[in-house]
Amino acid sequence: MLNKDALIQDKEVIKKNFESNYTNIPVFMVYNGKQFPVKVISINNDTFIIRSVGRSDSEERIISFTNDDKLYKFTFKFLGTNGNFEILQPVALKILPAARLLSRIQSNKLYITNISNQSDIAKSLVSDSVRINTILKGFSSKVKDKISTLELFIHERVDVRLKLLNDHEKIIFIPDKSNAECVPKDCVTYVDYMNQLRNAKGNEKIVSEITLPMKFRNIFTFGYLTAQNEIPMDEGFLKIINALSSNIKKEIFSKPIINESKEASLILDINSEGFSIFHSNFANFGKLFSIGAIIIFELCASAEEKITCRASIRYIKPTEKQFRIGCQFFTTSEEESKDLINYIKKHIPNLEIKEKLVEAEKSDAKPTVSPGK
Repeated sequence: MLNKDALIQDKEVIKKNFESNYTNIPVFMVYNGKQFPVKVISINNDTFIIRSVGRSDSEERIISFTNDDKLYKFTFKFLGTNGNFEILQPVALKILPAARLLSRIQSNKLYITNISNQSDIAKSLVSDSVRINTILKGFSSKVKDKISTLELFIHERVDVRLKLLNDHEKIIFIPDKSNAECVPKDCVTYVDYMNQLRNAKGNEKIVSEITLPMKFRNIFTFGYLTAQNEIPMDEGFLKIINALSSNIKKEIFSKPIINESKEASLILDINSEGFSIFHSNFANFGKLFSIGAIIIFELCASAEEKITCRASIRYIKPTEKQFRIGCQFFTTSEEESKDLINYIKKHIPNLEIKEKLVEAEKSDAKPTVSPGK
């Protein structure tokens, strides 16, 4: 039984609890009675860096997630900002029983299909590297008179460029390395780029770079296409690389190389936080579905009305003929959360929306289960 008055203040223990959970569980900041999805950028020895959710105050940050029927409530001291990132220092952790505060609504319309395991995408693509390299060579030959170097990076590990793309959620476009002012505002800044890649090994004659993320269903970045040139590059070059990126990705996925379930699984119950489905057993069931895995899928009202989503699998229970699978929606931005909720509300008008995180200790109700269960 958890002691609701117990407070953990050991920074190493706080860090360990956070690190062991946050990568495959939705993380939220509680502010003004609402929850905002949090994207964690890095965890260092004494500080945590997160993407800003738009706050301008310097008050403590309360960040939380649920796991194993427990609510993990972290208190951080706000140290300052670095661009669009906040620098935080852990102060305390309180672990409480978690309670589902929103009732689930039965659904006879929504279903999910085209289900993939996020962690399996890069592995599958790497295993098909010979064919993908052939595709790249074919496209490279078409622009060899315009682009000095064209490379496609697909790997299970994250390198410096991929981290820049993921952290900033912007493309890299350095028209001329000798001119910091020429970098467009909607791209990774010149300072951030140079701080990370100033000493990168490569051709010293390179003076410009365009790096675009390669995304699976426009929701998960599995790699990038980078073009480097010995002459400055302008918007015209950016259009060329955009077209190349789109065509290369189209060719890569022209063959079914990703483990995927095409089964249309009717949603049994749903709220703004999670849902459950029945899914039949099949040869690759274990590769797609495992507790803690993040799945990418299409949430559908019909073949025409659909939205691409992610969810973290919270439980898998065998039944007589199928498996019941409970999931918690996985979003990393307020915009992504709003799009998801608006879609569900369109098809389930009486959907409850969770705007306030109420701890189990403040409720007279007996704690039940965490969201997604």
